[in-house]
Amino acid sequence: MTCTGVTVGLLWWFVRAKPLGSISEALGQKLSTFPLARNTLDATLQLTVVGAGASIGREGAPRQLAGVYSFHLSTLLKVQDPDRAVVTASAAGAALAAAYNTPWAGIAYTVCVMMGSCNWFSLAVASVTSWGAVLLSHIFLGNNAFYPLTFSAVRWEVWVWAVASIPLIAVAGFVFRQIAQHANKKSSTVQGAFLPLTIGVVLALTGLVMLVAPDISGNGVLILQNGFAGNISLRGFLLLILLKPFFTFLTLAAGAKGGVLTPALALGGALGGACAIATGNSESLLPFMVVGAGALLAVSENSIAFGLLFALELVHAPPPLWGAVGVATWGSVSLVQLVQRKYKHSDQR
Repeated sequence: MTCTGVTVGLLWWFVRAKPLGSISEALGQKLSTFPLARNTLDATLQLTVVGAGASIGREGAPRQLAGVYSFHLSTLLKVQDPDRAVVTASAAGAALAAAYNTPWAGIAYTVCVMMGSCNWFSLAVASVTSWGAVLLSHIFLGNNAFYPLTFSAVRWEVWVWAVASIPLIAVAGFVFRQIAQHANKKSSTVQGAFLPLTIGVVLALTGLVMLVAPDISGNGVLILQNGFAGNISLRGFLLLILLKPFFTFLTLAAGAKGGVLTPALALGGALGGACAIATGNSESLLPFMVVGAGALLAVSENSIAFGLLFALELVHAPPPLWGAVGVATWGSVSLVQLVQRKYKHSDQR
């Protein structure tokens, strides 16, 4: 892992020698350069570092590739801003949808998270690209849920958890969001020859911690897979709740580039799993985890629709679970927004 970290750091040193551009700059219509070759290499390095065990998400890589190629294709076809920005965002959202077989969540991510607003044109473009990408991916990947689960009846305890989890998930999701934002700010200060050193050290530390908590490795898929399978104890969940956000922060702050969607899902799922076991509701472990995962992702991305739809589509959740996830996501995001408005109002006095 250390050797991979050093190698990736060296290559990122080369890749970042000149501005890469970004999808956010394209959406803000402030993009001066968006080089194809270096962005392709950058996305490849993201996949490599996560594959080596780095505790960050890899979902940013397909979004980046789709964004940069759609941007250049739009430019070639003489599509002007703001339409070009809509196409770029829609392509990025469609890449996420195709990777996880989540077409509705892909639409929500485009219009609610990336663009922050919705009109009929952007909704139409996002819908066509998201569904088109997902249907095309079915040829190669099939139409299975990303996490194929078998749910028993949704018991009343799940609804109690959906309501009771709101303050817990609101706090945890907000803290995780702040951690990720702070880490990304730190990441921009790590440049040049420091990248091989910092990324190599963090991956070495991750490897050592994996001896005690192997599920800390990677983007968080292991936490969800093993948690859903019932292979993680209460102690294991509690350990991962502490370690996952900490190592996600370390990895991003070290200069590595990656996403935070799956780490957020994993943290929320671990909270749900821990509460299910601690309260004697192990029979409802799966719905507890799905409720926690969707709600925490919603807070982390500040989008009720995206968190709800992504969690439901990832597991092909049965209709009886939709309401519980909806209550938790709406309640958690609304609570955070309410507190933020109150603090903002008090600061203005």
